[in-house]
Amino acid sequence: MTRVSVLVGRCALLAAFAAAASASAASGSTEFSAWVAATGVRKGSVHTPIVLSAKAAPQPAENAPVKIDVAAGPAPGSMETTNERALSGIDKLLTYFEEVQKLTSPERLQEYELLKRTWNHDRSEYVRLQLAMLLSVPDSTFHDGERAQSLIDPILKEKSPRSRLRPIAYVISILLAAQHEAEEEMRVLKDALLDEAERNRALEQKLEALKTLEKNLIERESGNSLKTR
Repeated sequence: MTRVSVLVGRCALLAAFAAAASASAASGSTEFSAWVAATGVRKGSVHTPIVLSAKAAPQPAENAPVKIDVAAGPAPGSMETTNERALSGIDKLLTYFEEVQKLTSPERLQEYELLKRTWNHDRSEYVRLQLAMLLSVPDSTFHDGERAQSLIDPILKEKSPRSRLRPIAYVISILLAAQHEAEEEMRVLKDALLDEAERNRALEQKLEALKTLEKNLIERESGNSLKTR
């Protein structure tokens, strides 16, 4: 029961992390989420869930102000700093992570197949981290923690210059480590249950053997009693 409680606690911790990531993304990614819902295509090396592309794109209002594409970099004369651009990229990745959780299993598999093809010709850090995020989803048919870790290792091990998206890689690494530990605990619990079931079967066999022996002894004693009469 102790191991089960620990596992439940870890699952609650992961759920809390996902909620915190969602809240962090919401504050800086409202414009990006609206654009995702309208287009569902790749922009600035950010591949968005294909299921969103099926939604109808709203028509822009006449004389509406032109929005700056934050993925394409700051507009001339703007005061956007490197840190602000990094936070923008982090927000987009957190938004992507949130949207992936909402996909059904078939949609998630379709997203994975498309992202694999994207990865073949686009080895950017954005796509690398998106693929790692997809592979880290535990209830997916293509879940592969080891490959996800191998994708983010180059970013984590890079010393100079450090990637501005390194915080995302670090969070994914922590998530993968927690998943691995939980999987190991589940494996230990499963092995313990199998051992216990095997011991129960052995005890049942011994009990049946004792019952058979007792029955034979009773029958033998009954037979001897009849003979003496």
